[in-house]
Amino acid sequence: MPRKDNISLILKRVIDHLSAHHGEPFTITQLSTVAGCDVTPHMAELANNPKISFHDNIYEYKPPHPINNKEEMLLLLQHSDHGILVNELKDCYPAAEADIKELSSRESIPQIYIVKTEKGASDIAFYSDPDPDYFPYVGKDIIDLWLHVDTPRFSELQDRLAGAGLPCLSTGIVAARKKAPKTQKKATRRRPTKVTNVHMPSLLDD
Repeated sequence: MPRKDNISLILKRVIDHLSAHHGEPFTITQLSTVAGCDVTPHMAELANNPKISFHDNIYEYKPPHPINNKEEMLLLLQHSDHGILVNELKDCYPAAEADIKELSSRESIPQIYIVKTEKGASDIAFYSDPDPDYFPYVGKDIIDLWLHVDTPRFSELQDRLAGAGLPCLSTGIVAARKKAPKTQKKATRRRPTKVTNVHMPSLLDD
């Protein structure tokens, strides 16, 4: 029986092949040829994989969203309030990446926004209302000027501000937080008081 890591490799080969041939059906025999080994023992793994559609003994690639062109992509994004991962859109059909580039082009009013995320995470696509009243046109020269503004790294920011004669806000905050050392209060001495058992006269009488 193949090792688990070999099974993962087989599944990856099959999924990559199905993705590259989006919309084409394959039999288990054809997939065995793709994987370079008999994949019949792994039919359950193939059928239950979220990226594979299985019906009538036929295997096909199952995209994250049922779209096949940029018109359907726009419609999908239009009804998505929270945006959709760009990597998911790219996996939907072969020309998706080119369509994303075209729809987000800044040469004209873009039809979708691409929001950058942290390094290693997928960017997010949002629908952009093409109405000029909602999205005023900004010329490419202004956009290029904005994109080429030199932004220093955070570690260099304080030195750059100091060089420009500007105070660093974080320094001011730290200074404001520094408080005067607390002075220790002297302990107050209590006067000794004479305690009498005046409330228990019956016990004190002989």
